[in-house]
Amino acid sequence: MDLTEKKGLMMEVPIFDQLSPDEQEIVAKRLDVSNLGKGEVLFKEGSLGNTLYYLISGKMEVHKASMDGKQTVLSTFSRGSIIGEQALLELEPRRGATMVAVEDCRLFLLNRNVFDDMVNDYPRVGVAILRGVGRMLSERLRTISGRFADSN
Repeated sequence: MDLTEKKGLMMEVPIFDQLSPDEQEIVAKRLDVSNLGKGEVLFKEGSLGNTLYYLISGKMEVHKASMDGKQTVLSTFSRGSIIGEQALLELEPRRGATMVAVEDCRLFLLNRNVFDDMVNDYPRVGVAILRGVGRMLSERLRTISGRFADSN
């Protein structure tokens, strides 16, 4: 994927939407792209995480192990979803669930070390991305709170 295509897709990513065109280019140069086949595991619950993902295409399920070890599907993520954001926020984040591709998927990858270097070299870019992650987490919390309230 070339830089122009990456920048075009980045316009759809909420955590990058506050970046100027020059800042988008800084990030685009540092994003990797990966493909995952149907049935493949992106990461397993409890594993160390050092990468944030953006789902460009495809669908993924969030699997969580119950106390008796049975896997439960908690949610499905589709195009536009941010996955693994804790990797940018915590020092040694453990994955809270297993992510499985239920369709062929294409993803942007932002590695924690690459992000840390970007924060050092371009602090405004790092702050803008972290604000975007914060907005996304707030939206998820509001959604979960609403579901919880509706279930009672």
